[in-house]
Amino acid sequence: MVDSEDPLLLRPRRRPSAAAMLPRVVLVLVAVQAVFGGNFVVMKMAVAPSSTQPPLDPIVLSFFRDVGGGALLLLACWCTGQLVRPQQSDIGWFVLIGIAGIFVGQMFAVIALKFISPLNAALSQPLQPILTAILASCLGLDALRLRTAAGAATVAGILLAVAGGAVAVVGDAAAKGSDEPHAVGDLIIGNALLLTQCLCGAGYQCVQKHVLNSKAYPALAVAAWGYVFGGAMVAIVLPIASYENADFWTLPRSSWLPIAYAILLTSAFNYGAQAWANRHSSPTTVTAFFPLQIGFAALFQWVFLGAPPSQWEYVGALLTTFGLALMVVARRRVAVAAAEVE
Repeated sequence: MVDSEDPLLLRPRRRPSAAAMLPRVVLVLVAVQAVFGGNFVVMKMAVAPSSTQPPLDPIVLSFFRDVGGGALLLLACWCTGQLVRPQQSDIGWFVLIGIAGIFVGQMFAVIALKFISPLNAALSQPLQPILTAILASCLGLDALRLRTAAGAATVAGILLAVAGGAVAVVGDAAAKGSDEPHAVGDLIIGNALLLTQCLCGAGYQCVQKHVLNSKAYPALAVAAWGYVFGGAMVAIVLPIASYENADFWTLPRSSWLPIAYAILLTSAFNYGAQAWANRHSSPTTVTAFFPLQIGFAALFQWVFLGAPPSQWEYVGALLTTFGLALMVVARRRVAVAAAEVE
């Protein structure tokens, strides 16, 4: 007979510590960046013109991605019992999450490509880990503790990862001469849009962390409602984007696989997984893995498009891997130290 007064049975279950969760967080974030890396290849096949079929308009793709991703995330919340509606006092935070992470985070990058080259756009993305670290530290969400060895190692790891991404993109483009000339005015407009996008991407992670810290919402629900509000913003610009464009809503047969990939993986899985990782780590940790996208994109381009990585991409991948390893070790030491204090 089991003694109901056994103190071991009455003891509440302890949540895993941050140090114990870190290996799972790392695996999830690597998977997220692998999906983002594959997204580059899949989306290129969708929006590139073909001799047999017209390309898919990027804004139409964003619309289907946002609506489908939001619906799928809400369905996942409902099936798992995590469908918690935003409280009236938190509506503003969810609107901000949708604007920063979904609307600006996706739409501004697409618009910027009308003014600048893909190389220029790719170079801007590694700014997000740096901007996120600075913003999270200023808001008190993730103190860097630069005077400690772990804090300095964290920053050094992030910078190495960012440098790895930059080396891969710049070195490869310089060797192939793939960058296209653009007018000064176009460069200013395009880079202003990208800087806004990167700032909003950093803000998205920080605002999301603020909402998650309230413990009022599951991570999946935060990701889902952010997508709902962001998708609504994208829908607002559709009438403007489709004005006097009869082919705007053309959906070639080749676009269905990219749309499914964007909804199921790039949106539903990635944003839900990032929210979960943000809850168990920090905005700085989540965005520090962004440079891995470039390495995965090069790998998938080799496998599926027959274009092997260049020597610069190998060097960049090594720098990024070493930088992330340094950052993860430093974050684990911080988490272990915090657990010992508790």
